[in-house]
Amino acid sequence: MDSNTEEQPDENKIYFYIHLFFAFTGMIIYITAILIFSLYVKYCALIKREVFTYIIINSFKSFLEIILSCSLKKDIIIYAIGIIEFYLILTYINKSFTTKKISNNNPNFELNYLYYIVLIFVVSSFPYEKIFNLSGKYIFTSNTVNIILSILLFRYINIKMQLILELLKEKKMTNSVIPDLYLPYMKANYYYSNFIIINFIFYICLFSTLIYYCIKIADVFLEWKNISRYILLFCEETTYNCIKLSCLIFFYTFNKNKLVKGGKKKGKKEEYVQNSNIANFSVIDVDIQQDENINLTQRKRAKDRNKETKLDKEEDNENEEKEKTNNTKNNEESESLK
Repeated sequence: MDSNTEEQPDENKIYFYIHLFFAFTGMIIYITAILIFSLYVKYCALIKREVFTYIIINSFKSFLEIILSCSLKKDIIIYAIGIIEFYLILTYINKSFTTKKISNNNPNFELNYLYYIVLIFVVSSFPYEKIFNLSGKYIFTSNTVNIILSILLFRYINIKMQLILELLKEKKMTNSVIPDLYLPYMKANYYYSNFIIINFIFYICLFSTLIYYCIKIADVFLEWKNISRYILLFCEETTYNCIKLSCLIFFYTFNKNKLVKGGKKKGKKEEYVQNSNIANFSVIDVDIQQDENINLTQRKRAKDRNKETKLDKEEDNENEEKEKTNNTKNNEESESLK
């Protein structure tokens, strides 16, 4: 009995410190972003993006989970914050899919059922078992439904992602000889590689979410609460951090010029490159630009050939003059000998 009472406070401390670590990590990311946007980039409005609001709210929720004692009030507060987080992330993903820099507000890439998805999340994530003290059969059923809904949501987002990847794959050029003037196609290649990384992170997020609900189902049949709580915490934080990472990659992808160059003034060419819409460019434009590039190289070769012919003519003239001078000298010498 004494050993069990001694181990429980230690385990609670470990759980507390893990939550505290992730809460402080989110706070550090948010404060660092504020400093960068205000001092270096000098564009403070970037901190208002949904991804940074999500990060600070998620950190605040982690603090509440370790500060508040287990009660109905705590469950309702955590539930309400979870709804806000879910809405912020879906909204930011939807804006990233429909940005003018890629799709020019193409409805094919939009999350059409955004509010229905949020409503389903509101119903499915409500803590029924904690409030109403429901049986294990309900816990098994609700977690099974959440697994199905998670797969459907990921599949829906993945379909939109694949459409964007197909668009970018058509726009990008892997073996391009186009000069730096034609950067929209280089940007398509850049967007494509970043979206591939984001898509992979989404797979990790889905995998950790499925494990989370599977562990909750296993809790109904197994008595391993001390182990399962850490596995659930690991899966939960993995999901949250994958969401943060993917959205931060979205943010960096679309704001790279602002973040890298900071408050420096941009030229007309840089503004054109940054504001260029990949959706307005087609493969035909690539062919035209390649033809223009070929014409430029042909003109350069023609100029080089003209220069070479001029040099050859000048050398021929010099050689003719030397021959004339030599002939005159030989004639003079022959006359003097006579």
